[in-house]
Amino acid sequence: MWFRRKSKNRRLNRGHVLDVKLRSEQVRATRIRLAVMAVGVPAITVFGLYLLWRVGEWTLDRFVYANAEFAIQRVDVMVRADRSPVVLEVNTQPGMTETSLLPKAAAAAGLNYAELCQRMIDLALKRKATRKMNDDMAIAAAISAAAAS
Repeated sequence: MWFRRKSKNRRLNRGHVLDVKLRSEQVRATRIRLAVMAVGVPAITVFGLYLLWRVGEWTLDRFVYANAEFAIQRVDVMVRADRSPVVLEVNTQPGMTETSLLPKAAAAAGLNYAELCQRMIDLALKRKATRKMNDDMAIAAAISAAAAS
């Protein structure tokens, strides 16, 4: 077993009949292709993950944080004994119970509960009218630009 010689193709001094020696250009091209794949696949993966992260961040900025109708006013969080936070609820509007801070702040400013509610309704209607007026102006501008061209 230890001294057993491997049979060789004596004519070409190869270990097996089908062993083929590649040209140096082919070997170089194969090595370059493997190197490009070894570097390219992780780089493309990292870039794809980065792009996904940036798109998610942009989406949150555009549709959640900059959207006044979805503005998060308060997040209630409780901390466990092991110091891990637990989100209890996310509030998009300030509290309106009698123990909430907003009615207390309004009372300190001289507004009672009914006046506070009426003021919030008036401000919401004003904001809606302003938005509708801006939309109507944009539509009119687009129509006049289309008619001019």
